[in-house]
Amino acid sequence: MNCPKCGKESVEDALYCEWCGARLNQKEIPLNRTMEKYVIYNSKSKYLWLVFASIFGVGGGLFILGQSREELAEYHITGSGRFLTGNPDGLIIVGWLCIILFGAFLLFQLLNYKSCAKRPWFVLNSDGFYSYSTNSGFKGMIGWNEIIDFHIDLQNNSRFLIIEFITKNEKYESTRKYAIAEHKAKKKQKQKTVRIFINFLGISDKELLEIMHEFQEEYQNKKYI
Repeated sequence: MNCPKCGKESVEDALYCEWCGARLNQKEIPLNRTMEKYVIYNSKSKYLWLVFASIFGVGGGLFILGQSREELAEYHITGSGRFLTGNPDGLIIVGWLCIILFGAFLLFQLLNYKSCAKRPWFVLNSDGFYSYSTNSGFKGMIGWNEIIDFHIDLQNNSRFLIIEFITKNEKYESTRKYAIAEHKAKKKQKQKTVRIFINFLGISDKELLEIMHEFQEEYQNKKYI
């Protein structure tokens, strides 16, 4: 059998060329292992409720500022905000804070909404897991040979992909960026745990874990061929 890449002859029925390492026999690769990589994006639809919540917050601020001082003085507020009862100046400050804070958050979400279909959240392939953004809590490549375990966890009503791994590839480690608060500490550790924020992914938790297990098995199959 001649290699389609280098043209040299290899052993009959070989899976890979003994000269250049190119794959020769595609028929021997299982049907459920045909993906070269799986690109995962955040879902645009899951950003919409944050956009609407931000618009509602800005609208609330505009509503407050649209009232006269006499009308604001008549507001009766209970609970933790009761100090604002009869306090038009305090309510005016709250109105401006709503416009500024929710307006900034709205702008941030609109920018994310526009880019989330263009920029992958992370990519899976037979070599490992690659996270593209430090906004997820981690950026960089983790090889399958480094990963000890992975699972999905719910923390404070947010979903995280938890990956436990031991650094074996210094080339990967040199490009990794951990969460700001723990970056220096993580760099010094040999065994690490990272949390990847996955609240807005366009696939289910079950599907994500199945795809990761599939690529992990593909790595093991490639390793022992």
